[in-house]
Amino acid sequence: MNYRFLLLFLLCSSFIYSTPITIESLEKKVFQFNDSFEYEKSILAINTFLDSHKNESDQKLRALILKSQTYKRLFNYEEVLLTLKLAEKEAIRTKTPQNSLNVVRAEMAFALFDIHKYEAARTLMLELELKKFEGLPKISVIFLKMQEGYLEYLDNRLPESEKKLNEALTMAKRYSPRDVPNILAKHLELYAKMGNPAKMEAAFQEGLRYSRQYKILKYELYLYEIRKKIALAEKDYEHFPMYQKVFDSLSTLYNSTENIGKVHLLEQKLQRQKNDLDKKYEKAFQTFLLLLIAVLVALAVTLFKYNIVNKTKRELAENENRLIHDELMRLTNSKNEEKLQLTDYNLTERQLEIIQYLKEGKTNKEIGALLFISENTVKYHLKAIYEILNIANRTELK
Repeated sequence: MNYRFLLLFLLCSSFIYSTPITIESLEKKVFQFNDSFEYEKSILAINTFLDSHKNESDQKLRALILKSQTYKRLFNYEEVLLTLKLAEKEAIRTKTPQNSLNVVRAEMAFALFDIHKYEAARTLMLELELKKFEGLPKISVIFLKMQEGYLEYLDNRLPESEKKLNEALTMAKRYSPRDVPNILAKHLELYAKMGNPAKMEAAFQEGLRYSRQYKILKYELYLYEIRKKIALAEKDYEHFPMYQKVFDSLSTLYNSTENIGKVHLLEQKLQRQKNDLDKKYEKAFQTFLLLLIAVLVALAVTLFKYNIVNKTKRELAENENRLIHDELMRLTNSKNEEKLQLTDYNLTERQLEIIQYLKEGKTNKEIGALLFISENTVKYHLKAIYEILNIANRTELK
């Protein structure tokens, strides 16, 4: 295999799995795509981000919330809740798990509320209220107040409902004006039940202005859906056909069913591509590991052989030094009439010290410690002494 090609493949794979995009820029892009009904682009951008931030739970959590909100725009609440379940698991691994869990549970409360599971939503909302909405962004608090107001409406506590809805409306106008129509739609139902057509019409017109100003077709569609339901309930047959006609034309434009199908097919395609890429990456990585193991084995064998050679050389050198040591001791301790006269040789003071220690029976290591030199330096001096004494072999020493 071409090693350079393998390295290039691994680098390219690493690049594919990483991207410089930030969560803030992703959120901005997804909002733009969703407002333009380009949901496939949203899902593609989110999935790419998730693949490149596998070990960053805080980033992944925000991306999963974005994904759930995208599916909510498509009214695909099954996928919304599945995505939020994944987000809940990720929230536990973030730097602030409790705050993160609050964010996810707020989103779950919104989804359950949308599909009319009001009691389940109420349970989550009460839990969040007890925690004083800790860690929640302003927009989540706004929607929770709106839902509280609507639950009061369902319980027929109309003054309390109006108060809560007005609180949510005031906050929305200040912090999230694009979401004002969603709250005003709840006002429509409230004022219809209160028998106040003037306030109902004012809320309807104001909601339309905001939805058109921020170009959010979903909210305009929602306002007309509520308006036609009220007209039908009040037997306002004069205006009902008009509201129904506008609602039908807006529904055609929104076309959520077709978009859900496209997004689902895109998800399947992305998963297949990801699986194929994972297999290629795994195969290349396995090849790389095999090559690495082969190199390491070859290196280990080389080092083993090198150590054997070094050990043999070291043992030979040690044997030679031992012979020198023994012969010098024999010569300097000789008691016969040919006793060696060290003064006849040009020996240094250090060399004489070493010979003296040899006479005392000290080892090379002990001599080195006494003279504050290494054992190798002692060996070096022994060889020099051996040469100075002109001893070629054991025969000449006798």
